Amino acid sequence: MSFLAYAISFLHFFVGCDNYVVAGMTVSYEGNPIPYHENSLLSDCNSHCKCASNVWDPVCGANGITYVSACLAGCETSVGHGKNTVFHNCKCLEINSSWTGNNSATLGQCPKSDDCSMKFIYYTVIQVIGGFCYALGATPAYMIMFRCVQPEFKALAVGLYTLIMRMLAGIPAPVYFGAVIDKTCLKWGSTSCGKRGACRLYDSNANR
Repeated sequence: MSFLAYAISFLHFFVGCDNYVVAGMTVSYEGNPIPYHENSLLSDCNSHCKCASNVWDPVCGANGITYVSACLAGCETSVGHGKNTVFHNCKCLEINSSWTGNNSATLGQCPKSDDCSMKFIYYTVIQVIGGFCYALGATPAYMIMFRCVQPEFKALAVGLYTLIMRMLAGIPAPVYFGAVIDKTCLKWGSTSCGKRGACRLYDSNANR
């Protein structure tokens, strides 16, 4: 049952969502995909703006591409306040040769497709089935241990079994899983002290 749960978990590889389309990170400013970790936030369209590259205040361009900030999108004017702010004359939208619409942008990241929302449902179903199969094997594992160990050593056997599970899996797993996940971060946030904060954008494909 444990092996079956392990095999079921491999189905997660087929239900991943694509990356957010972020200029300079997952795609070039022209809209072409770029390799993982070969990103550059600065381009000819925003080089004259002297933008800060450590900020994360994304805007969604009318062309469907997310920009890290209105400054990095090359926007020159804005109207409205707060969440209703709309930026106009965004120069970086013009360099996408396939885009012929207006050069405006709104606050926030561009939404992902509806297909991604459906894949989250598939992910949840796979996770529940895999967890159920793993749970079916948990109690028999203890029963086998109780039946194979002499009565006076049962308590010691359970203690050693739990200790080894914690030492080899429970305690180190968050450390090395976290380290691997951090390697796929494309954009780190900054704290008020100027130190590295939480990850703002992960490379979904590399993470998966």
